Amino acid sequence: MSVPLNDIAQLNITVTDNGTAMNPIPALTFLSSNSTILSVDNTGKMMGISPGTATITCQMAYNASVKATISITVVETINHVYTIAITGSTSVKMGLSQSYVAHFYDNGNEVFDKSAIWSLRNQDGTTTLYATLTVSTRNGATVKGVTMNKNVILKAVLSDNSTVFDEFIIQVKGII
Repeated sequence: MSVPLNDIAQLNITVTDNGTAMNPIPALTFLSSNSTILSVDNTGKMMGISPGTATITCQMAYNASVKATISITVVETINHVYTIAITGSTSVKMGLSQSYVAHFYDNGNEVFDKSAIWSLRNQDGTTTLYATLTVSTRNGATVKGVTMNKNVILKAVLSDNSTVFDEFIIQVKGII
């Protein structure tokens, strides 16, 4: 069993006498093997204090030899905050290509197990593309210029979360 760090979980206890559930449940005491990792109160309510593992012992108040133990792991939950940053040239010459790379970050630290879905659109909203997306991989794209003196927007969307993306403006320039 696990308990999230700084969270509360309740132990559900059944006391039996020769296989028959006792009702009402007799008085019980609960002990944590390490209260700096996991605390427990006299009702079996536990709180994760720090990551690690502790053993909870539940025993009958009037007969300490009747007891049970359970190992509980306190786990730290990590909130992932992903971002993408596209790198590459801010311009591409008409008829030529430029390569672009998506860098993925989780809470500001670069990660390498993510991938992007790439797209390209004109900055002015027109439909005839001023550049084409000639190659796209999990973290890279190649853009080829078609119409000079126009801007396109290269977009990389995190493949497993469409709310995370980056857009990069590229100007298509003349060959000279």
